[in-house]
Amino acid sequence: MALQLNNLRLPAWLLPATWPRTAGQPETARLDIDDGIVTRVQPASGPGEGLDCLGALALPGLVEPHAHLDKTYTRRRLGAITPGLLGAIEATQADRAF
Repeated sequence: MALQLNNLRLPAWLLPATWPRTAGQPETARLDIDDGIVTRVQPASGPGEGLDCLGALALPGLVEPHAHLDKTYTRRRLGAITPGLLGAIEATQADRAF
């Protein structure tokens, strides 16, 4: 079953250098999807057919949008951490001195 998604905002790092821009920002995109596979990505050219996504952000699959930036900079210092919330709290408290 084919699906067309219009007016999607894609991450700039995902787009080719030749992707059109307005005021330095990438134009929105149109994605054609057939049987769950993206078959075409192109700049949006107006309302068109399919679903208007109203500029919503689309990310590639398996992207973890939930990140703790503070952990990004402390992870190397923490060593072994017990999995779970309590382990994360203990590790953060142990790292407070730094």
